[in-house]
Amino acid sequence: MAENLWISFAFLTASIFATVSLFDKIVLDKRVYSTLTTSAVSSMPMYVLFIAVGLVTGNTVVTSTPNPDVLLLIGLSIFTGVVHAVSITANFFGLEVSEVSTFVPLVSSDVIFVAIVAFLFLGEEFPPLVYVGIATIFCGVFLISLDLSRGLALGSLQTLYMGLLVAVLFGATDILLKYLTFELNMFEILFWYGIGGFATFALYGCWRTITDQATTPPAPFFRALVTVAGSLVMLRGVGLGIGFFTLTRALELGPVSLVIAVVKTQVLLVFFAAVVLSRLTPEVLYEHIDSRVFVQKLVASILIIGGVVLIQTLMS
Repeated sequence: MAENLWISFAFLTASIFATVSLFDKIVLDKRVYSTLTTSAVSSMPMYVLFIAVGLVTGNTVVTSTPNPDVLLLIGLSIFTGVVHAVSITANFFGLEVSEVSTFVPLVSSDVIFVAIVAFLFLGEEFPPLVYVGIATIFCGVFLISLDLSRGLALGSLQTLYMGLLVAVLFGATDILLKYLTFELNMFEILFWYGIGGFATFALYGCWRTITDQATTPPAPFFRALVTVAGSLVMLRGVGLGIGFFTLTRALELGPVSLVIAVVKTQVLLVFFAAVVLSRLTPEVLYEHIDSRVFVQKLVASILIIGGVVLIQTLMS
């Protein structure tokens, strides 16, 4: 029983990530805050959590005699946090202009970017079936991007481009994290990663306050942190931070390829949750899903997950 504990952590991670994606879409549709402010307010608690855990556990890599190599790794960890903050912001912009059941599968194509970079720059070679997995993901991305009401015409190009951009940014974050894990433990990485992400959004908050451009919402950025709505949005960041730790735990206990494959089931969780919410509580979240759209998104999501599973299994 204990040897399969990783499955529970992986499914818990998938559920947390799916819930966060749905929550993000609902908040953006309600236009509680501007997109940039929403991404900042919701993400800062996650970075604070990473920093706090690093301080409490002593995983900061800080010594009395700084080592140039360690300083380089610290700088790279901070930069990775900055990239992640940018990817979160792009993710919010993408969710704002897209249906969540379309956008989340597009973002899952990040594994293609990771595979290409690993092949070109890390010297990793793949068996032929990996390319079958990549082709399967491409088919899923293409299918979910179509507007079948107009034949085989592409739907929103903005959604497609934003989804692929976020996939590349998330993939870049994954590659940087993978490199850092060769030298530092996960808590040391997340500590400096949290500092990079927190500093990025803190600078944005200062800029918004100084330039007084906070027209949406009506309250300045830092006042948004102490409102009821702001508190709810910040809970999202705490939840996502917990998701990162459950993912770390799953990776520690189980095989990486299978853990990632289970976590990617968030695509289906988001899809079915969007269908249920659209039918039962359209005032909370509504997406146009008739029988044709249902089959299209379901098949596309399965193709993407299947391609991810194949690639991760063969690359491990």
